[in-house]
Amino acid sequence: MLFKEYTICEILKEHPNIVNCYESVIGGAMVIGQDVQPVHYNVLEACDNGALSRYVRYTGGFEENIARLIFTQLVSAVIHMHDRNIAHFDIKLENILLDEYYNSKIADFGSAELMHSKDSSY
Repeated sequence: MLFKEYTICEILKEHPNIVNCYESVIGGAMVIGQDVQPVHYNVLEACDNGALSRYVRYTGGFEENIARLIFTQLVSAVIHMHDRNIAHFDIKLENILLDEYYNSKIADFGSAELMHSKDSSY
């Protein structure tokens, strides 16, 4: 699951409004019942100012000019994803992170899918 997320992030890398995933590492093991499963880690870009949900929870709605900036950044990221045949399937305030300059970045591609074509479902 995490490797699929890493693969999708690799396809989307370098967009300023999508969280970068720098590396995918298998390190250690986890015991589940009688099975031993490898532990997989994705090394992500730091987004120092956390999730957009936190700001909405504490401040309420944004002023129109700030909301317009956030929306423009998100639309740019979604267009980038769709141009590469990727559907996120879980865009919500908790999955929109803010970097050190308060730029919006879409994160958490665990539910994302690479679509076979723009005209079909996955």
